[in-house]
Amino acid sequence: MIYTVVVLHYKTIRDTKECINSILELCCDTSQDKIHIVVVDNGSADYSYEMLKKTYQGDSNIHIIKNKENLGFARGNNVGFVYAKNKLKSDFIILLNNDTVVRQKDMLKVIYSLYERYDFAVLGPDIITADGYHQNPTHITKWTIKSLKKCRLKQRVKYIFTFFGLDKFFIRNDNHMQYKKKIDKNIVGADLHGACLIFSPIYITKFNGLCDRTFLYMEEDILKLYIEKHNMISLYSHEIEIYHKEDMATKKIHQSERKRKLSKYQQWIASSYVYEEEYRKLNGKDG
Repeated sequence: MIYTVVVLHYKTIRDTKECINSILELCCDTSQDKIHIVVVDNGSADYSYEMLKKTYQGDSNIHIIKNKENLGFARGNNVGFVYAKNKLKSDFIILLNNDTVVRQKDMLKVIYSLYERYDFAVLGPDIITADGYHQNPTHITKWTIKSLKKCRLKQRVKYIFTFFGLDKFFIRNDNHMQYKKKIDKNIVGADLHGACLIFSPIYITKFNGLCDRTFLYMEEDILKLYIEKHNMISLYSHEIEIYHKEDMATKKIHQSERKRKLSKYQQWIASSYVYEEEYRKLNGKDG
């Protein structure tokens, strides 16, 4: 089996190195297994791409690609996905945030075992945050066009309140979207967090990555649309764990909390229109 881990990098070189080094600790199940790491520099306007090239130039299994500009989350990852699929002929492709750390050395063995048992198209592990929350399985909203439009209006209101500095009076902490305790069972049909998405041959043969029409946000929602439409399986498994520092690249782009929030609302609104179009295309109705 050929396993390829795609790491999307943007400026935060210390995190990317820590992520890469943790992947290098993974053990192969058999002597025929092979691990590749594809690092996609997503248009970093610094010297981190050159530094990564220099650091890992002696390892033929580490491939470093540079995008001329920041393509966003989906399209940036897709550059690595297509490279892993077509150039490296990968059986499994893992999209892994650069602000994550893999601490489970037998992860690849567990991935293959789960594939044999469940025939999953996409798999998500237990994702543990710095403050001890668990991000998988997520609580993706079962959108209808009506509920999507309603939420879009709320996001616009939040943007206006944040723009005028009034957001502290109504915006709540996002930890309500996460679990304090680990979900100790495998869940078929789960909604998955984008910090780590593991794609099997079932998905790879049909697609060249994620929907490339969003810049940031709702990638997982659209992915779930495709999974369900093609009668494929999304699986959450408690048998794999990774550590997630959360949003390091976003914080690098927008240093202030206010700018991060404003950008989040803008990007979510834009992505919601993409979701709406994909929903109509796949379902042929408003819902």
